Amino acid sequence: MIIEQILTVVAQAQRTAPSDGSAFMKMLFPILAIVFLFYLLILRPQKRQEQERKRMISALTKGDKVVTIGGIYGTIVDIDDNADIITIEVAKNVRIDFSRSAVSQVIKSKKQSQ
Repeated sequence: MIIEQILTVVAQAQRTAPSDGSAFMKMLFPILAIVFLFYLLILRPQKRQEQERKRMISALTKGDKVVTIGGIYGTIVDIDDNADIITIEVAKNVRIDFSRSAVSQVIKSKKQSQ
């Protein structure tokens, strides 16, 4: 009894459904618009920010004043390009080795202070 009613409803739905796919096209446009907005508002700015960070990290030089991701302020005194390690002097005769990617921001470079 219930199966016959379900089959009747499905048959009626198939007869009344548009066969040209216009319902699918009506659903596709809002989905594409949401994907496009997601790209514009989230992915594109994030990609730009990552490119700026890579540029900043690759431009580090001796004498730059930096802040690490741990909040340590210091001055770069040595850079090992082969191992991607920088040595930061945080106080007189106190030096700490960090990964290059641990630099959060450059506060003041040697070039800017002269």
